[in-house]
This record gives sequence, C-alpha cells and structure tokens, in this order.
Amino acid sequence: QDIGISFLQGYGLTETAPIAALTPEFEPKVGSAGKAVVCAELKIDNPNENGEGEVLIKSETLMLGYYEDQEATDDVIKVDEEGNRWFHSGDVGYLDEDGFLFITGRSKNVIVTQNGKNIYPEEIELMLGNISEIKECMVYGKEVEGQKELVISVKVIPNHEEIEDTPMMQKA
Repeated sequence: QDIGISFLQGYGLTETAPIAALTPEFEPKVGSAGKAVVCAELKIDNPNENGEGEVLIKSETLMLGYYEDQEATDDVIKVDEEGNRWFHSGDVGYLDEDGFLFITGRSKNVIVTQNGKNIYPEEIELMLGNISEIKECMVYGKEVEGQKELVISVKVIPNHEEIEDTPMMQKA
C-alpha cells in the first residue's frame, strides 16, 4: 500500500473450485488469507491451545469427489450430523476474532514431540529466515536409530555474502 498498490491474498484449492477465502479490499489484514467468500464457510477442526487446527471448508463450489476414487474422497470430505459436507484441507491455521484466516502450516508436516507438542516446521523456517546469515533452510523430523521419537533437524544453506560482511569474519 505504501507504493500505491493494494495486494489482496486469497486461499483455496482445486477441490473448492478454486477460492474459499479472500482478503476484502476495504479491510485488509497483513499475513491473512482473508475471510470466507460469500458461498463458503470456514472452521478450525480440533484447535490447539493457540487456536490452530486443520482448516475445514464448506462451500457451494466444493467438488463432488475425486474421479472414480471414493476412498480418497471419503478421506477428505466428511459429512457432519446436519448433513453438511466439510472438506479437510490438510492446512493448519486459525481464525481471528474478525473471521480472518491465517495459514500456519500443513497437518502432514507436523512433528509431534515425545511430550505431545505439535511442532510446525514452517514456523521455525520463518524465524530462521529472518537471520541474514541463512540463505535457505528446511526443518524436518528425522528418525534416529535406537530412538522412538523424531529428532527435529534443520538443513541450512548459509548466505556466504552476508557472513563475509560481518565484522567478526572481516578480522579473520
């Protein structure tokens, strides 16, 4: 907005044909994927202590199902007690008090620690991405022989230009 251009963000999947949430032009929120569009409803399934859980979508434009694959369809579309069809997106996020959707990760990427805490690699990657000496990174759960739990691991590609410009490296 500072340069005279409004950027609007949307959220959807092919299965929701294609949009389920959109940033309102008159009321944008930075970092949000927007609010549910007119024909859709969003809710968070099984939210944790931070209100984060899987994003569910009910929409007039929701697909009927995957072509000739009822099992895959049944995995992602669940019918509630009122007969509403909810699409389980696999995305993790939360809705704020105004109904804006914030995506924080993917449920398939979640790493569950031995004490039951859910770790979303994307959150750690975002924090590490703020360190100028790190060019790229990837956080993942790694199986270690002899241990039952996953070890949280990070693959880092250093930003050599930034490292060489630090005062400590210039003395070396």
